[in-house]
Amino acid sequence: MKNRLAILNYHQVPADADPLHLNTCHRHIFRKQLESLARYFNVISIDEGVRGLFAGKLHRNSVVITFDDGYRNNFEVAFDELQRIGLPATFFIASDYLDGGRMWNDTIIEALRSTRKTALDLEQFELPILPVRTNAQRVAAINAIIPVFKYLQPDEREQAVRRVAKIAEVDLPDDLMMTSAQVKSLHAGGMTIGAHTASHPILRRLPAQDAREDIIAGRDFLEQLVGCKLRYFAYPNGKPGQDYDKTHVQMLSELGFEAAFSTQWGFADRSINRFEIPRVGFGDHVGWRFSLRLLRSYFEAPVQFAA
Repeated sequence: MKNRLAILNYHQVPADADPLHLNTCHRHIFRKQLESLARYFNVISIDEGVRGLFAGKLHRNSVVITFDDGYRNNFEVAFDELQRIGLPATFFIASDYLDGGRMWNDTIIEALRSTRKTALDLEQFELPILPVRTNAQRVAAINAIIPVFKYLQPDEREQAVRRVAKIAEVDLPDDLMMTSAQVKSLHAGGMTIGAHTASHPILRRLPAQDAREDIIAGRDFLEQLVGCKLRYFAYPNGKPGQDYDKTHVQMLSELGFEAAFSTQWGFADRSINRFEIPRVGFGDHVGWRFSLRLLRSYFEAPVQFAA
């Protein structure tokens, strides 16, 4: 459909299926999705997408591909597949985790992946004793822990995560996220780099000035790294009214960004606020299911929301 834009949102793209990341798009699925996109859709850069959207000049079935956070497999797997087919994409990167960092939710996941314990006693967090003998039990435990920790204040959450890792008695990986050199290679390879804050906080949980400083720190670091102005931003977690609000929408406009992206599910048309552009994701859908679901979505009512 003309003058409507689909912005696909990915996070991790591991080489193989991961039993702790159910419905994640691994290499084989990602390759099949890209092949469908190249065959049936008009995949364009984020610059073409945003400017065409608000000028009313998009071609039919236009799609922009985006990735959030800065996982190493985005470089090692996704970038490799994008180059193979010749498609552009944008990578929104939380700068604090480059070069050996690890996001708090990944600390939980990797602690449960590696622990040799059969159960974790997390009653101090008002959680039951969680069995972790099987992958299914580990997934259930992850799904129990993460919602409890997600909206804690950052310092409180960091302490809680460290306690879980200590209880699990594990060594944690330091190679989950990209290196600075890999980000530079993405940029040199024709990909767009976008801002995603420095520390990936839930912006509504921070005082306004702290949120502003975190946004600026992430942007400035990446601009210095790749040597160009960053025009686009993706909200961490990204649910309007829950993870960010109108204060942050106005903040991004004042800071000179051209557009910003949420994780609200939906397609965009010219009526959407350019600082609250929705995105879509289809997990492990492939082949005709992927193409048909994406095509059908162009005819759904455009999302409307106020942060």
